[in-house]
Parts: sequence; C-alpha cells; structure tokens
Amino acid sequence: MEEHSEHVEHQENQARLHGCVTCGCGDEVGLLASYKCLYCSAWFCIACAEEHFGMTIAEYHGEDGEAG
Repeated sequence: MEEHSEHVEHQENQARLHGCVTCGCGDEVGLLASYKCLYCSAWFCIACAEEHFGMTIAEYHGEDGEAG
C-alpha cells in the first residue's frame, strides 16, 4: 500500500506543478484527459481507467447513448 501512496503523492505533485500526471502504465496524460478515482485518488489514462472502474465508456452509456 505504501507504493500506491507514493505513486498518488507523485501524481498530485505533477498535477499541481505541470497540469499532467503519469498513469500507472507509464503514459503521461493531461488532467483534462485523465480520470481520477474517488476512492483511491489515483489518476488514470482512459484505457487504465476503464480497467480500474470495470467498464468501458460505451458500456457506461449503454446502447442508446444515455448515461446508465
């Protein structure tokens, strides 16, 4: 858990200083294109966010395009 805390702290510093974060996969992502978990506070690129949250954006919106 310590490693996760250090990673999140590093992301928060990056966000404040540079307006971007490094996802756990190594990709650097701008804040407007990243996703932050409400529970663990980590920031993710879209691919990692979909894996972390357990569904794709398309699955979230459903077939009719409305939020589900």
